[in-house]
Amino acid sequence: MLVHAGIKFKATREDALALFHRGGRALARVEANGVKIDTKYLNRTRKDTAKEVEDRSKKLLDHKDVIKPWKRRFGHKFNIGSGDQIGMVFFKDLGFPDGGKTATGKFKTDEKTLRKIQHPFIEDYFEIKDLQSDLRTFLNGIAEELTPDGFIHPNQNLNLARTYRSSNDSPNFQALPVRKPKRARRIRQCIVSRFKNGRIVDRDFKAAEVFVALCYHKDPTMYKYLKEGRDLHLDMAAQIYKCPADLVSKKARYCAKNMFVFPQFYGDYYIHCATNLWEAIDAHKLSVNAGEDIPMREWLRQWHIKKLGKCDPEQSPRAGTFEYHLKRIEDHFWNKRFPVYTAWKRRWYEAYKDTGIIPFFTGFVVDSIHSRNDVINYPVQGAAFHCLLWCLIETVKALRKYKMKSVVMAQIHDSMIGDCPDDEVQDYLDITEEIVTVKLTKAFDWLILPIGTEVEVTPAGASWADKSEWRKNKKGLWCPAE
Repeated sequence: MLVHAGIKFKATREDALALFHRGGRALARVEANGVKIDTKYLNRTRKDTAKEVEDRSKKLLDHKDVIKPWKRRFGHKFNIGSGDQIGMVFFKDLGFPDGGKTATGKFKTDEKTLRKIQHPFIEDYFEIKDLQSDLRTFLNGIAEELTPDGFIHPNQNLNLARTYRSSNDSPNFQALPVRKPKRARRIRQCIVSRFKNGRIVDRDFKAAEVFVALCYHKDPTMYKYLKEGRDLHLDMAAQIYKCPADLVSKKARYCAKNMFVFPQFYGDYYIHCATNLWEAIDAHKLSVNAGEDIPMREWLRQWHIKKLGKCDPEQSPRAGTFEYHLKRIEDHFWNKRFPVYTAWKRRWYEAYKDTGIIPFFTGFVVDSIHSRNDVINYPVQGAAFHCLLWCLIETVKALRKYKMKSVVMAQIHDSMIGDCPDDEVQDYLDITEEIVTVKLTKAFDWLILPIGTEVEVTPAGASWADKSEWRKNKKGLWCPAE
């Protein structure tokens, strides 16, 4: 039995090989099942998107205050799609503050830098970029893989990711837009059920990595959060925005979750978190409803936090800045809230430096050279996916055993996606719930707690874009969450 950083690992490489052998067979069935496409919608949307790109590109030329100096500088080499040219025009000719230079001495023109420019041309420019990406990469990519019967069959791979996670291609579903709702809907509306009035069922394992991480570090505070169903993201939002938990908005919780909690878990630090959270105040129009709606910046000023700060890693943050506030929160997060987690990370990395290996609870081992963040994250990310894969294997087996028409049609990131006739949805959800909460914990006895998942289901006959959260009611039936 392997012992690493004081943790015993029972599973062997033979166990790992067996899991991937079974997983490969199950994913082959998932590939064969395929994903049903609304071809009429796809063809119409491809044409509409191409026309919108053309129309918006012409309208960009109406920004004379930008186009005139652009043509004056570049003449016949004028290229409205060139990032280098945009940098020269906006930062050199128009005098907007730049975001620094690249190693080759050119202006930085990444999306984050350019979006800081307060000019309607930039907003229009990125709208076009998004439309072009949706058309070329996703809509056309789906069309290229379409079979005569209206299905696509993305390849489900287990042999490419260094974390022993999965990937897919032809088309790459794991690259589908998520964070921009308009883009996400444009693409996901292509995907429909193969059954008349069928439903697409998405069981999301996105909390799995937090549960698996607990099995490594065994922090008692984290255990209480997961065991009691307490909301860490809400608590952190209240601390970050200095307001009672009952005044935290959904947007503020979202920002705390995605710009502080998860980045911290994956090795980010206060400077990046502070910058992103500060910019999100305006981007998400955050406010606090304390009897009246108070804009977040005004609310923070009451606590003497008026500026972001320099966010220079070479300088200590100044008191009274948001940067200083986030540094104190980060210190509290790791040294007061989760000190056992912090100690494990230190021991784990030291053990890697001594042995050169990164063992997983599922028997996999990584033994190449990696950064500290990779050493800490790989075994969590990999083992969390292996929990999903085991559940997918058992789900495919159960659907065949009970001769159900429902199928698993895809595995994307942390989600197992089923396609069900309307009259099988309740059974499908009950079967997968038992697999995740009961059978998985018995199969992987290193799991301290049953992994929590979230369920989203589409209305009968609707597209994947129309999914909404479902939960079990008091009668034991699955239904839309209130």
